[in-house]
Amino acid sequence: MERAEVQGFPFLPGALWRRLPDLDLLRVGGIEPEHLHPLVGAALFPGVRPDAGIGGPPGPDAPQPVRVRCRGEWHEVGFRPGVLLRMPHSDEE
Repeated sequence: MERAEVQGFPFLPGALWRRLPDLDLLRVGGIEPEHLHPLVGAALFPGVRPDAGIGGPPGPDAPQPVRVRCRGEWHEVGFRPGVLLRMPHSDEE
């Protein structure tokens, strides 16, 4: 339609009539209901709560350990839950 043909008709913004991407992701299996944003999940699935409490996508995996040279020696440095680094030094060092 041309702009002149719709002149005078009420305007409805696209955000009010477009289908949410969450619905498409759910339909094709790209996301599970418990991984939806908590507000979206509550709107689409009222009364359903994720087992872990707070919803949302799973967090990223910890990076793989890396080897670094320290004082002439090679160390393996990695991440572990609750602590930034795991390395063969004491906290004082």
